[in-house]
Amino acid sequence: MNRPDEAAAVLAAIAVCRADPFDLPAIRVMTSALGGDDEYACILAALGMLRANVGADDAMHVIEQKLPQLSDEACQYKVLTQLKQLGTSVAPLFNCVRALLDNPDAEPIIRQQAASCLGHMTTGTTSALDVLLPKLGTSDWRLLVGVIKGLQATGHMPAQMVDSLIPLLTHQDKEMRGVAAAGIGYMGKAAGAAVPTLIERLGEEPNIEVCQMLTEALGNAGEAAVAPLTSIIVNGDRQRAELAMQALARTGEQGCHSYCGSSMQGQ
Repeated sequence: MNRPDEAAAVLAAIAVCRADPFDLPAIRVMTSALGGDDEYACILAALGMLRANVGADDAMHVIEQKLPQLSDEACQYKVLTQLKQLGTSVAPLFNCVRALLDNPDAEPIIRQQAASCLGHMTTGTTSALDVLLPKLGTSDWRLLVGVIKGLQATGHMPAQMVDSLIPLLTHQDKEMRGVAAAGIGYMGKAAGAAVPTLIERLGEEPNIEVCQMLTEALGNAGEAAVAPLTSIIVNGDRQRAELAMQALARTGEQGCHSYCGSSMQGQ
């Protein structure tokens, strides 16, 4: 059976198992493909078995062997996407996925997805922090996106993350600045230490899209951003004041009360 035919047979078996996880002929098709020479069909079968919760140990063993060796980067990306969706149930594959993240020769988009996948594999734990946090020092914005998404997926975004992202707000690459601002924004009120730099950048950032991300990050910072935002609105130039008003509105009722109080005092 050639590659398209075998892969098609596995895909059909996966579809059957989604409707009936106990369909023996479909399970036999996937089990047979696990030992085949077609690495694509083999990986598909392993993922199908994991989703059907059948032969999980054998399936993970196959993925552990085949995933790092896949020459097709599009296939690697698809496998990582499927593993991310499977979450903590595939946590035993942590080291396999980590190897892709740590491989400097891998495409940035693969490393990005691997970082995000590690976070989903370890949701609710701190197991991936020692792996992901050092990667915040990357010079590639695509990998940085994956690391931030991975940390977000763990449910643990420590202060060290803010400390690593603040310097990137002045990076020469606008993509890096935007990703850093978005990452700080995800942290919400825990990112209070970034407010002074966010405020400073609000007046200096030349890219409008990055400005919008700075605005969102300030709004998400909550109470820590209220006073400096109010000051900009009252005393700043028009462009900065408009951005500050957007951010202040995101902080909620307290920010609105603060602005209204300042306006009344100025009358």
